[in-house]
Amino acid sequence: MSEANALRSKNALLFFFIKPCYNYLVMKIILSRKGTDSASGGIPGIFIREEKKIVSFPIPLPDDIRYSDLSYDGKTYAEIIKELDSTFQYDNCHLDPDLLSDVKRRGKWQAAFGQEGAPAKHLDNQGVKEGDIFLFFGWFREAIEEDGKYHFMPGKPDLHMIYGYLQVGKILREQREMQDELPDHPHSKYDADAPKHRNNRIYVAKEYLFDDPTCPGAGVFPFSDELILTKEKEPRSHWKKFLPKNEYDVTYHNNRKEESKYFPCVSRGQEFVITSHSNESDPKKKELTEKQSKKIKQWIIKRIKNEDNG
Repeated sequence: MSEANALRSKNALLFFFIKPCYNYLVMKIILSRKGTDSASGGIPGIFIREEKKIVSFPIPLPDDIRYSDLSYDGKTYAEIIKELDSTFQYDNCHLDPDLLSDVKRRGKWQAAFGQEGAPAKHLDNQGVKEGDIFLFFGWFREAIEEDGKYHFMPGKPDLHMIYGYLQVGKILREQREMQDELPDHPHSKYDADAPKHRNNRIYVAKEYLFDDPTCPGAGVFPFSDELILTKEKEPRSHWKKFLPKNEYDVTYHNNRKEESKYFPCVSRGQEFVITSHSNESDPKKKELTEKQSKKIKQWIIKRIKNEDNG
């Protein structure tokens, strides 16, 4: 073998081993719309600024879990919701994403998120894989707890806000596998042959975020202003501009204009995948992508550890 061929062979071998690491560095981020909204439940989730609490309410669906089965800080979700809105009439709900082990008593449990149908197919088409991160966002309003009861604070705006995260450890695609590993998850109980449950998936969290044993692989953030997506004094779907258009794409948001004063979140859709204009053959773009991945990791860990300064 000539020296040139030997060098090419060595470089090919190096690329074979480096490429998986590079793919991990350029992990995808999925902004995933979850929780009650104006069309599903009609009540926002709540955050309590001083206590740094966030509570997202699962959407009403005729699953076998009730709001009265779920609890937060010594109260059931049913009690909290009734204190906020006495007209709320739903009993059963869809606990998904399931991020906190102490919300409901159960046996075999792992943090997980299920998806099906067109949204699951969209995630497949975007190449969502192990190591990628879901950032869950939804509709929230500031609340306060007075005299043992929760109340919405008068005059406070409706906001879109990131409230939780999950780093994908593995993806379950077979119904039997779901039933064996996560028998209590709502997506494990679906009829796999029903057309409406096609492309059923469960994204199971890694044990540790970025393999850091101080950070669980999924959870709910303590409240921080850094989590608020909505631009101040704007409708909740008008977000702060958080991504340069010439560097990143967000699926379903290709019509946004760079000169706009805000990022317009579309009114429909669940899974919005952030992808980079990276090119593995361009070292400069690769370096930029690695830096951005590092910034994302640092931002998430700061939110988990409630490090707002610095």
